[in-house]
Amino acid sequence: MKKRVFCVLLFACFAMPVPVFAAQFNKVLIFPYQPVYQSVPPEVANQFTELLTNEMKNADSLQAIEGPKLVTRKRTGPVEPNIDRDAIARGVEKAKVGIEEIKNQEFEKAIKPLKDAISILEKNLLYLEDISILTDAYLALSVAYFGTGMEDEGETYIRKSVRLDPFKEIDTTQYPPLYLRIYDGIRKQTYQMPRGMIKVTSNPSGAVIFIDGKQVGTTPALLKEVIKGEHYLRIERTGETPFYKIVNVLPNQTLEVNVDFSGEEEGGSGPEYTAANLLRNNRIDSAAREALVQVANKQQADYVLFGGIIKVENNYQINSFFMKVKTTEVVQTMTLTIDVDMLGASIEIYKLVEELTKKIETFPESIKQSVILLYPGIMRKTEKPQEIVVGPVGMPQPLYTAPIKEEEPQQQQVREEPKKEEKKTAAVIPDVKKPLEPGSGIDIGKGRTLKQKGQIDSSVVIVEKPVRWYESPWFWTAVGVVVVGVGVGTYLYISSIEPDRGRISVTLP
Repeated sequence: MKKRVFCVLLFACFAMPVPVFAAQFNKVLIFPYQPVYQSVPPEVANQFTELLTNEMKNADSLQAIEGPKLVTRKRTGPVEPNIDRDAIARGVEKAKVGIEEIKNQEFEKAIKPLKDAISILEKNLLYLEDISILTDAYLALSVAYFGTGMEDEGETYIRKSVRLDPFKEIDTTQYPPLYLRIYDGIRKQTYQMPRGMIKVTSNPSGAVIFIDGKQVGTTPALLKEVIKGEHYLRIERTGETPFYKIVNVLPNQTLEVNVDFSGEEEGGSGPEYTAANLLRNNRIDSAAREALVQVANKQQADYVLFGGIIKVENNYQINSFFMKVKTTEVVQTMTLTIDVDMLGASIEIYKLVEELTKKIETFPESIKQSVILLYPGIMRKTEKPQEIVVGPVGMPQPLYTAPIKEEEPQQQQVREEPKKEEKKTAAVIPDVKKPLEPGSGIDIGKGRTLKQKGQIDSSVVIVEKPVRWYESPWFWTAVGVVVVGVGVGTYLYISSIEPDRGRISVTLP
């Protein structure tokens, strides 16, 4: 009986289901390591990621999940534009025809060819090597409009010319004074307007910058004092397709233009590319964490292992981080230093995996910063842009100045003292060589004739002879007055002394 009960119990034990205790592994997604600030070739980061993934697959308590393959494509760079050189040639020819009509004072005939030329040239302005033909057409059309009474349209085209070429030199002899005064006024207004700036960078640097057809410098550069409105940029680098762009500059603002001539590889779109771009820029912020969570959820991973790699002297330095997917908490693990030939990389990666296993089990306190830098203190190497003034500074010199009226010198009033009258005497010089013609002068006898002063006579010469002092009647009058005065004075003096002497005795017979 006992034996039968034992067998029943033994059978029941074997018949009951046996619970299965399966080992629990932490699923870790290995996100591709990124070269921070492009300090190392992408191939180096990819090689390290592959070695780490293979080592993680051998871990006992971890289940390694291979990260996404970031598909790359070659950067095409600036595309060669379809330049219609025949159209440009037609525009130039039409502009010349219109300018010639202006020279012939045919203002109405000049308007159509000039407008056609401007329309063609403006469409192809980015590809003009010399924009002076366009600014010349602007000025010629403005003259035509002024000549036909359309002043507002004329001023519009003056403003366009000044915006593109504020330093343009024009022949003042070819324009009337009124037009030059208007041109000076518009240019002065343009100079007084608030300006903007354009920051131009390129990868690699050293590309040549052209603005409105003029070469101004090389990248990187900060173009200052740019006049408000549309401008035309061309950036060239030897062996590369030029970059063309129309930019609209606003007052007191800086417009940034960056051109990539490197031909480096670039990624596509999606959360994996968002995360990769942020890691390459040395940032683990909220956007990077969100992107990593999206990638991990696709693979049902519990953790994400990621990091960056830079080159320090002759070694590669690798910083690694892991993140808990549920909470987005981030913890940093050990830093590896590997030589450029990757010798001993396997040993260093093995140490990294061991430390990662321990930290996942204990999960130490996470990093609290909202923005984590993969490499604190490491900054992107950037060249300081050179500052280039491309717009006018100060006020322009006027092209037209009104002629200065010459003031007639004021004649000083000088009192003229009355001249003493001088007697004129005529010295008669007979000329016996030439007989006198009858009626040729006033007959004064003996065959002599007296001509009036100013007349020419070979027989008589009038000589004005000054009167000597002793010949003057005034002199002898004065002498007489003095003699009489002296006599009377003497008589009165004697009479006062001896009265008797002053008496005159008269004896009558």
